[in-house]
Amino acid sequence: MFGDYYWAAANHDAEMASQNGFRLRKIYLTYDKSINTDFDVRLRLELNSAGDFKTKSALTPVVKDAYLKFK
Repeated sequence: MFGDYYWAAANHDAEMASQNGFRLRKIYLTYDKSINTDFDVRLRLELNSAGDFKTKSALTPVVKDAYLKFK
């Protein structure tokens, strides 16, 4: 999980001046499972935010990894 705290001390946009808050930028959720001695599976979701400090939408999920591994 990666996020940051921001404080806009001054800005050309009056709405942004003195604005502060905490924003999550990226979250990874990973599931690894060994099926048996020969096979492993992995599913990883990545959740991203717009990062522009104006968008009010929730984090957008994307499938980052989905695979079956043969040893």
